Amino acid sequence: MKKLRSKGTFILKNKGRYFKVITVTPVGGNQYVFDCEELQSRRSEVLTVGLLGLDEALDKAAPFMKDPKDILLMSLDKEDNGLWKVIPKEQVEKLEKGLQIE
Repeated sequence: MKKLRSKGTFILKNKGRYFKVITVTPVGGNQYVFDCEELQSRRSEVLTVGLLGLDEALDKAAPFMKDPKDILLMSLDKEDNGLWKVIPKEQVEKLEKGLQIE
């Protein structure tokens, strides 16, 4: 099976932690291996997850991701029930400005 590279920034939320996805590799069926970097610690981590409909979610998000700085945020936490959201570059920039310490 061929390895998929994520376009733009793909962030996964898993067990309350956030991960920047570097690569996504389908391993058969609905199983995927995510090579990630945990955002808080900056440590590399590999997540193996069974996801139904990942391809469809990525296809639906793609038209909204017009800039490489746009973020696709997808939650794997049970309480979020597969929630995903595209955060456009403009919103990301506003968030960054709000987080700056002066």
